[in-house]
Amino acid sequence: MCSSDLSDTFAFMTMFRAPLLLAVAEGTHTVLTVGDSWGDTGPTYRVIKQAFDKRDVAVDSKNRAIAGTTACQWASWTKSKKSGATFAKGQALVNAAEEEFGTDGPEFLWYTLGGNDMAQSDTVHACLKTAQSDSDAEVCVKATSDVAKSCTKELLDPFFKRFPKAKVLQ
Repeated sequence: MCSSDLSDTFAFMTMFRAPLLLAVAEGTHTVLTVGDSWGDTGPTYRVIKQAFDKRDVAVDSKNRAIAGTTACQWASWTKSKKSGATFAKGQALVNAAEEEFGTDGPEFLWYTLGGNDMAQSDTVHACLKTAQSDSDAEVCVKATSDVAKSCTKELLDPFFKRFPKAKVLQ
């Protein structure tokens, strides 16, 4: 896989933050991992660097994933877990991108959120317990999935507005 193949594989977004001066070597791809345990615990953000290294492609891969978190948690945050900086609701991805890569943000974003929104939802579990058919179960899952998708949209819309050229992989 060449670097242009990687470019076609990824896609994502960001918004506003005070300008930060962070240096990245010219020709080095930048990747930000944001999300849950897939980025933080396993397979972890390290697989991104390993994939680039295997192909002798320079990469600056940084991790902001936090195991156990949900898209809706990220969408509700108004304070950086790293620096303590405050920002508007829905701006957590923008903030993380700017804290790690400055005003240029990352070239690629590995977004791993959504699964815990489903797994941790008391609503979906209660609904599934009373479901009488596969069709009933699908209604339960769709309702909770729609909430997770809404939270993801709340995060990605400002990210793409701020970093329109970034690409995301999920």
